[in-house]
Amino acid sequence: MKRKSDKTKLAEGRCLGGGDQYIGFIKANEIGSIGTSSAVYDPIAGRTVDTLSMGEKEFFWIMRYRDDVELIQEQMMLSSDTVRKICEEHGFRIPRNRLSTDFLITFRDGSRVAYSVKSGSDDFTPDSPKYGKILIRQYVELEYWKRYGVDFKIVLRENLNKTLAANIEHCMAYYDSAHVTGTETMLKYLVAHKAVSIPMDGEIVRFASLVRGNEDQIREAFRRYHDGR
Repeated sequence: MKRKSDKTKLAEGRCLGGGDQYIGFIKANEIGSIGTSSAVYDPIAGRTVDTLSMGEKEFFWIMRYRDDVELIQEQMMLSSDTVRKICEEHGFRIPRNRLSTDFLITFRDGSRVAYSVKSGSDDFTPDSPKYGKILIRQYVELEYWKRYGVDFKIVLRENLNKTLAANIEHCMAYYDSAHVTGTETMLKYLVAHKAVSIPMDGEIVRFASLVRGNEDQIREAFRRYHDGR
């Protein structure tokens, strides 16, 4: 897909809509990294979320499963005027294109935190070819969000629990009961809604094994929870 200009994206109202109408400033099919960018469906928000790396995708699922998260907005564009002022104040080159931050998350207590997801700590070592560029970019984002009263944090993929993210993704695919087709998917539905709690951060869950011998209990738990909603 051909990349769209910043002007076109702004005309489309990106980052301006709310709820299921929100569209991030950069869509997954608009960048070159075909193997790592992906559009994932968020069953809670009822929309597609565009993640531009495996780290972003894993981070999204981990945050999506948290009870204290109210709203997730990915690829949040930054005001070009504010970015320009920051760059001029610090002698940085002014970016030609509009910048965006990977995630802006609103928590249920009303607080907001902006997150930048990076692959690992190696990018932040002086011998990395990305070192100077990445430090400046992260500083600009830090200073930007500070001016809007929002905390800014850098997340390294190497510190994310990839097993937890994978298990959450597997379960959230059955968040909607319309996708439930049997006892195994019933269990995933119950886990997605936190009606049943199982360890998910240590190893990939073998749902077929958990279901075996527990079919009746799972069906009853599903019936009680689903009918009670």
